[in-house]
Amino acid sequence: MIKYEHKKLFFICALMILTVYVFGLTRAVKDALVISALGVEVITTLKLYGTLPVTIIIILTYTNLLKKVKKTTIYHSMNLFFSLFFLIYAFFIYPNAESLNIKLEPHFMREIRADWYFLRYLVIVGSNWTHGLFYIIAELWGSVMLMLLFWQIVNQTTDVKQAKKVYPIIMLVGQMGMVASGETIQYFANFGLYGAWDQTFHYLILTIVFLSLLISLTFLYLSRFIVGINNINQVQQAIYPSRDNLISNLQLVFSSRYTILIMALVFCYAFTSILVESIWKSIVRSSYPDPIDYSNFMGHIQTYTAVTSMIFMLISAYLMRFITWKAASLITPIVIFITTAAFFSALIYCDYVSQDGTNVESIGMISIAILFGAIQNIFSRSCHAFFDPTKEIAFIPLPEPLRSISKAFDILTLRLGKAWGAFIQWIMLSFIPGSSLLTLVPNVFLIMIIIVAVWLLSVMALSYEFNNKIYQK
Repeated sequence: MIKYEHKKLFFICALMILTVYVFGLTRAVKDALVISALGVEVITTLKLYGTLPVTIIIILTYTNLLKKVKKTTIYHSMNLFFSLFFLIYAFFIYPNAESLNIKLEPHFMREIRADWYFLRYLVIVGSNWTHGLFYIIAELWGSVMLMLLFWQIVNQTTDVKQAKKVYPIIMLVGQMGMVASGETIQYFANFGLYGAWDQTFHYLILTIVFLSLLISLTFLYLSRFIVGINNINQVQQAIYPSRDNLISNLQLVFSSRYTILIMALVFCYAFTSILVESIWKSIVRSSYPDPIDYSNFMGHIQTYTAVTSMIFMLISAYLMRFITWKAASLITPIVIFITTAAFFSALIYCDYVSQDGTNVESIGMISIAILFGAIQNIFSRSCHAFFDPTKEIAFIPLPEPLRSISKAFDILTLRLGKAWGAFIQWIMLSFIPGSSLLTLVPNVFLIMIIIVAVWLLSVMALSYEFNNKIYQK
């Protein structure tokens, strides 16, 4: 039994490393491609009008496939879909992007800015649809392959007692993939200095596809020879056959106060991340406008994030043996709030010194803002060492089919949180003339305080529900 558990843990960790490796690469490539070409402000539009609708389609497809198709088949099919898209984009769409995109006359854009100010980002995204399409699909890779499919398989084969021991280990080992992605990005970015971004982009895409092949092979071995295909697919018979649409599944998920509270945690986590991250990336882009320089910088950040995450993982693996679920869950919102307050304070200070809230760069203060933003970004992402294990543990006491369907809506809630954060920023950017992400810092900070307060209250309430379910078992 011990030998089996060790073997299972080894291959789950291997799968985690490969999945996080690809996740890190897709995240960096999409940002370098879109932000350098279109600007950070379009990200809010893409998340709101692109990523969210596509996520809903995927969740609808997934919840219906659960009734008809084996989970192992869904896993390999999704992986194949993403791999084929990246290959088609890199070697057909991207080289022909200029002819495929919609060319707009300069006078038309002037009219949009003058008379239809709030539509300007939609017009930019629509006219550059090839870049937007890549961003949306690359953004969904992590949500589908990591958050949904990987963790659902792990949750399916792990009980609560085991989870407290092995989840921090899985998360810790997985950061090796993030380190590898950061170093890979830096290598190809530096290599690209002697060529062009196109060459760097192609190498990164080929790396992603190769790693995706390894992911399918690792999962194939894990499911066939270690965990057992039947153990992964056995819940298919438990899915309610009558629940064939999004409304029915929503009713199932939101009929439980317990699942509502889980979704509240995910929503708050996603909401806060998009509010802060977009502001920081706008400053980074002004300092690193070239996609190669931008990706190289972000490669360093990913490496630092992975190392910091490993430290957090070690702390998490130790603390979660002794502290309660509630205590572990409170760490993430508290750390995010403290680091965000420091970052926004630095921005406000820079604006005060420069006497110009829209031009931090004017007196060389941009490096201070980038530094504090990098610290916030690294620490907030490293906090998933506590957030992810506690969230996944919260799913375990749920019965099937509620667990599988709730896990799918976990991804949708993540996208809703980011979409609402993007929507708030889009509203302010679109309807406040002359506004930029930097000028919105005081407004965003106030919203941040409200969301963190809701987050803390949700943790308290869910802790009570979680303890009741454990005692009932």
